[in-house]
Amino acid sequence: MLLASKQHAFEWINRFLDGVEDAIKTPVKDWEEASVQAKKPLVCRYCLSPIPTEAAAISMAGQHYHSQCNPHGYFFHFGCFSDAPGCRIIGDPATTDSWFNGYAWQIANCGHCQVHLGWYFSGQSPTFFGLLHNRLMHTP
Repeated sequence: MLLASKQHAFEWINRFLDGVEDAIKTPVKDWEEASVQAKKPLVCRYCLSPIPTEAAAISMAGQHYHSQCNPHGYFFHFGCFSDAPGCRIIGDPATTDSWFNGYAWQIANCGHCQVHLGWYFSGQSPTFFGLLHNRLMHTP
């Protein structure tokens, strides 16, 4: 039993370190340069469909970019947007394990290719999208 709990701890630590490594690989300079392109739409990295524009970027809990860990130990790096017309919201709102107090979340997929792009947060004002940094890119 002790061996199983150690194995679980090692797996959790490895997932944590993978998330930290991903965050380190994305220099702040890249995020800042991306925000200069505010008029260009951000597109789905997989099918190039427009999702939001940088002009829709907002701050939630005091910042635009967030890094969060879900209950399974997976880290996500995402930005907050007031609107994402290219997203399709999936499922019923859930309040369990929400990263934002008082908000419910739903999965947000690309409306064209259906790849998971992030989450839609509702239940309080303002509603917003948390879109995964590694699933979007600026228009080529």
